[in-house]
Amino acid sequence: MIYPIRKLFSKNRLLKSLLGLVLTTGLTPVVTAQTQTDILGFESTQYWSANAGTVASTNVHSQGNNAIAIGNFSYVQLSSAPLSTLSNVSQEFEIDVQLPAVFSWGQVQLSVSSPTLGFYSTWVGSANLSNLSANTFHKLTIPIPANIETALKQNYSDLVIKLVLSVPTTSNAVIVDNLRFSGQPVSGCQSNINLVVSVEGAFNNDTLNNLVCTFHTVYPQLFARFNQNAPQTVYLDIRDIDPPAYAGGDRITVQRQWMLNNPHDTDIMVHEGMHIIQGYSFGNVPGWLTEGIADFVRNEYGLSNIGWSLQQYRYGQHYSNGYGVAASFLQWIEANYAGGGSSRVDQLDQLLRSGQYTNNIWVQWTGYDVDHLWYFYSVEKGALYNEQPAPLPATQGIVVYEHANFGGLALKLDVGEYRPSDLTVRGAPGSWFDPNSANSGVSSITVPAGYRVTLYTSSDLSGAGVQYTSDISYVGALNDNVHSIKVELIQ
Repeated sequence: MIYPIRKLFSKNRLLKSLLGLVLTTGLTPVVTAQTQTDILGFESTQYWSANAGTVASTNVHSQGNNAIAIGNFSYVQLSSAPLSTLSNVSQEFEIDVQLPAVFSWGQVQLSVSSPTLGFYSTWVGSANLSNLSANTFHKLTIPIPANIETALKQNYSDLVIKLVLSVPTTSNAVIVDNLRFSGQPVSGCQSNINLVVSVEGAFNNDTLNNLVCTFHTVYPQLFARFNQNAPQTVYLDIRDIDPPAYAGGDRITVQRQWMLNNPHDTDIMVHEGMHIIQGYSFGNVPGWLTEGIADFVRNEYGLSNIGWSLQQYRYGQHYSNGYGVAASFLQWIEANYAGGGSSRVDQLDQLLRSGQYTNNIWVQWTGYDVDHLWYFYSVEKGALYNEQPAPLPATQGIVVYEHANFGGLALKLDVGEYRPSDLTVRGAPGSWFDPNSANSGVSSITVPAGYRVTLYTSSDLSGAGVQYTSDISYVGALNDNVHSIKVELIQ
């Protein structure tokens, strides 16, 4: 992100009255560093001294292994060790900053001094810190005047950078990391998409590099194919969370321990990157399609997919399981019902993003509803893998709903006895029958004339059941506690 530049260095040098994070140079060395990365990567506090506040290394970082955290201050100046001739000099400086709260004011300023180059607190530029979201790294960009850019490409050994951070008084730490010239990637890979990385806790640099490279290799391809209005700045957070990963908006979050335990699973960035591309926010968006398309894309674009593959058909699956089950089903749709001038998956993606998707689209494309398509798929794949096909979808009978007043997921059942496995193979979520799950179960039923339905709390149709011969908008005490069902015709 680029912020307006406003020169704030006055002739009387009242720098402490300024708002901002000021990058200036001084002449007093702190300690000699071995490389440019030692200092600009903020890998150790030994390369920086402070005149106020508390300064410590932190493993919350945007690159490398560490960053520097400064707390208990309102105004603080950090002075670096002297730098010799810098490499990769370009037209802009970039620095990653993470704030502990949303500040109403604050600013980054940069100036340089080098007696060798004839620069003495020479102004470079500034960037704003106000109203930035908290607890995530922000890449701040500061353009470099042409004369300074030219000079920094010459030979010198006396460049000392000073970071002056001025914000509302805070006891919590502001974190700075990865001062660099623009065009330098976090890893060995880059693209025209900006990826801002934040890591909380110890992590493996090779794994981080592979995650970033996978993103930069694949995301631009997905951007070009599916959605050129998708975010062009994406945030990658690696931290301790419950699922292996999730994504939404412009942010991908990956579980730190999952990647430490499964360093080969870097193609997780393809699945989560597709979620950023999808950006579904309108109308009826079935979760199974969202996840199925993401795994379909991972299968096609994954760089290695080590230890991962789409799921072959097995009896007991249902397309509503999503992920690899749905992706395999979508592959079959592509192969058997192509049309419309583009991939059916591309068409589904566009319909879902625009809010125009309806369940009737399957009939328009194929002449069959999605339940019958799943049955045809199961017959073909069942024969291939020696598996029983899915049950033929009911075309008449009672309908159970997951919400009161006939809302939510609907499941049609003809005459028969249905235990949990009989219901899940027809599309009922397994969570309906899990006593530890907070997800919904059966809450309402429509019962056509001539039918009788008996609901049981047991999983094997044992015990006393509750019977209905007409619609019931709320099943009362049985709500979310139905574990088996019997459907009969009234004689």
